[in-house]
Amino acid sequence: MIHPAFWQPVAEQIQHAQCTAQPPMMCITGNSGCGKSTLGRWLRKQGMPGIKPRQILVIDDGVARISFLGLLKRRLRFRSKEKDHLAPFQPYFAGKKLVVFISCHPSRRIDSCDILLQVRCSDDLRLAQLRQRESDGDKRYQDTAHYQLQPPRHRWAFNVQNDGQHFRFV
Repeated sequence: MIHPAFWQPVAEQIQHAQCTAQPPMMCITGNSGCGKSTLGRWLRKQGMPGIKPRQILVIDDGVARISFLGLLKRRLRFRSKEKDHLAPFQPYFAGKKLVVFISCHPSRRIDSCDILLQVRCSDDLRLAQLRQRESDGDKRYQDTAHYQLQPPRHRWAFNVQNDGQHFRFV
């Protein structure tokens, strides 16, 4: 569960970033199974203080859900292992108050972001979540055990702990 008040410290920094970047970019990163996509899905559905869900573009692992003809949603997929600064998605930045980029390795595609959220959780929780969502969860856990974040340049950073029930800043 994510309480809307959770986002308040981040929302304050987004307001500062909106003075210089339109729209500001928030990058959510962390190891596989730590809860990055859960945070992104929550933002896409609930928004955050001062920003409605439709004003946020969430790009998770090279995939974004875009409103199409007002009511319909379609998925745009632009996966890349090259530094493209999210160029294929940039036409969809218009009218957004926030772009959220979710990736284990954000610096492969972008050089910088305004806000960096690094999500962490215990190894036991990570393994359980990987086993639940993937048939080869144990292998994925072993393959990503020595994850080293190479963060993009950022103006503000937050460390987020996922205990399986709640997210909190540390």
